[in-house]
Amino acid sequence: MNDEERPRTKETRSDAQAPRRPRWVALVLSCGAVLVVLAVMFFARKTVRYTISREVQYATDQPLSYTVASSTAENGFAIGYGAVARAYVGITNKDVVPGTFTVSFTFTALNRTYHDKDAIYVLPGETRTAHGLADISWGEDYNWSYDVVASTKPVRATRTEVDTLYRTVPLYEWLLGGCR
Repeated sequence: MNDEERPRTKETRSDAQAPRRPRWVALVLSCGAVLVVLAVMFFARKTVRYTISREVQYATDQPLSYTVASSTAENGFAIGYGAVARAYVGITNKDVVPGTFTVSFTFTALNRTYHDKDAIYVLPGETRTAHGLADISWGEDYNWSYDVVASTKPVRATRTEVDTLYRTVPLYEWLLGGCR
């Protein structure tokens, strides 16, 4: 069948006959898109958070180490007071430095409360006794208690400080994981 014998239909253009853009236009558009992406990655910035840990030394005071070796109370007589209650508390310095230990005594009888205080200087490993005195009548019932406050020694301690900081990095660095 030749061209004359073919039946005539509405003319259509085949894809081969459609007008085409030159290949260089597609190449220019592709390169332009790549350049835009690269420009965004290199010039766009992102703020990232990171932390820094560091050891910091500081001076602080620490109470001396001690033990209570003994604690007793008795009735007695004191010139100027008459009948009294006496209390004794033995303190052993378990630390490596000497220091002062203040013992506060509290005596309670009926509706009265008496306070006394004694400070003793104790060398390392030594035991000394603090004395408390209260004007209590003969035969009167009383309760007593004590509280020990040790002097302090300077010590150096270390603590960890964590700081959270922020910095701005190029987008490509953040995307590639270089700033974690």
